[in-house]
Amino acid sequence: MGTRGPIPKRSDESVTRRSVTRLPSLGDGRGLRPLMIEEPHPVVETMWRALHDSPQRVFMQESDWAAVLGAMHNLDGYYKSPRRNSQLYAESMKVLSSVGVCEGDRRRMGYEVDRHDDVARPDVAAVLREKLEA
Repeated sequence: MGTRGPIPKRSDESVTRRSVTRLPSLGDGRGLRPLMIEEPHPVVETMWRALHDSPQRVFMQESDWAAVLGAMHNLDGYYKSPRRNSQLYAESMKVLSSVGVCEGDRRRMGYEVDRHDDVARPDVAAVLREKLEA
């Protein structure tokens, strides 16, 4: 799975000699997979589309997609329920974490996805500092 503790820094931010597997961003040639939920909750639909837009999708196997689909069905039921079950939410997020849906999960697993190396990332601290000063 991953490691406990704080999320490791990105490999370009780290000064250690620890090796990180960098994965290239590739297209898998597939369109959007069907969600197979009638009238999905907007949050679930957004997560499903975001996963398809993510460059990591090319590294997911059919079993990963099946696990994510199950988690999406659970999350859909969670968001539509008048009495929300936190255990259902936690289990769904654990499944999504195990396939590396979020950047922090991928860094804990020791791999990063190169998106666009030519595009500079904004300095979040500088942006927040400017907003506070304004």
